[in-house]
Amino acid sequence: MDATFVEPQLSITENLAKEKESYTPRRPLYDAALVGAQSAAVGVVVSAVQNALAKHNAGAAGIFTRTGGTIGFFAAMGATFALTDSMSANIREKNDATNGF
Repeated sequence: MDATFVEPQLSITENLAKEKESYTPRRPLYDAALVGAQSAAVGVVVSAVQNALAKHNAGAAGIFTRTGGTIGFFAAMGATFALTDSMSANIREKNDATNGF
């Protein structure tokens, strides 16, 4: 009868300890700029929909002139969230769901 060695699985506390040891710091400004740009792109789409559904004489330029504040709002909210998330992750040295709150 051959005896094979089976490596035991790590417990939850051992996994958490291993995760804490393997934390790599985030770059808050890079994350904020990246998510801010992505959020601005979503803001352009939302602004275009708002412009298409509104009655006005501004034409396609209304995306930026009439409802352009939506673009800035989306960009600011995305960048603020990403900056807060990255900074709290660096302070806590953990990657979990609590960072974004």
